[in-house]
Parts: sequence; C-alpha cells; structure tokens
Amino acid sequence: MQESGSQGVDDPIRVGSPTSVAAGHCQAPAQREIELVSAWITDDRPFLGVCFGAQALACATGGSVRRMNDTFRAYTEVETGHPNLDGRWAVWHEDAISAPGEAIASLPHADAAFRVGRAWGVQPHVEFTSDIVERLARAFGVDDGAWRALWESLRDDEAGHESRVHRLLDEIFPN
Repeated sequence: MQESGSQGVDDPIRVGSPTSVAAGHCQAPAQREIELVSAWITDDRPFLGVCFGAQALACATGGSVRRMNDTFRAYTEVETGHPNLDGRWAVWHEDAISAPGEAIASLPHADAAFRVGRAWGVQPHVEFTSDIVERLARAFGVDDGAWRALWESLRDDEAGHESRVHRLLDEIFPN
C-alpha cells in the first residue's frame, strides 16, 4: 500500500507479500501496513485485502494472525454459504487468519474470507493465474512437488477461476 499525502493510502487493494503480520513475526513495515489499512477503512471506503492484505485487515479490525507449521498451497474450495465465494480458489499462505467476528468462508485450518463494513479480506489469491503461480514458485525456489498441483489445477480451470474472481470483484467494487 502506497502512502500519499494526508490520506495515507491511494489504493483500495492490498495483495500478498513476503512480510508477515503474524503474532511474533510482525516487523515495522508490516505494522505500518496494518495502520494504513486501518486509516483507509475508517471512512467506510471499499477495500480488498488478498492474503497479506486480508491478514493486515484482520489485525486492523480486531482479528488475529498466526504462523502455521507448514505453507499451504492448493486449488481448493472454501466452506461458505456466500454465492460469490463458491467454487475453487488458489490458496498459498503460511499465516492463518482468525477473522474479527464471523468468517464468511473458511478452510480447515483458517478463516478464508470476512467482511468489515465495505472492507473484504480474502485469503485466496484472486490475482493468481497459472503463470503467476509458476513464476512465484521459481522466484522463491519452491520445489516443484510443492506447487505443481496448484499450478496444474489452476491452469485447467483458468476460465472458471477468472469468472469467479470477476463476480467477487463486482460485488466488492460495484459501479
């Protein structure tokens, strides 16, 4: 999230990051992200936090984040009753959210989506394509066996994933 003038931020979307807001792992730059998110949503402006952005939103609104023992990578369904979160999503994270209030979607090990006013936090990576997954894995030196199933499943359902992402974004950022 970029700082700009007295507003504090100029972007209503925050995506993944190699930094962490998890208890015991949050350093000054990540703490500043929490403060920027808090300032942004104070005026009830629309906001989408994806992965790290969702984790920062959780911390800014009374939720919490903990470090998991293992990184979770999968193309998987979340448990939800929300129609725009149905279907499979790309998930890659090592920090688990405990949402403030009730989560609107969950994974077996963490909350996957929540809302606070007009702000949304989603653990799944709505920005991922199969190409992004491959580039990310190679950039971070992740063993093929740890990311290949996510990549293949997302590649095989690229159009379906994109359609679900557009439906969700249309709800979060209506005209």
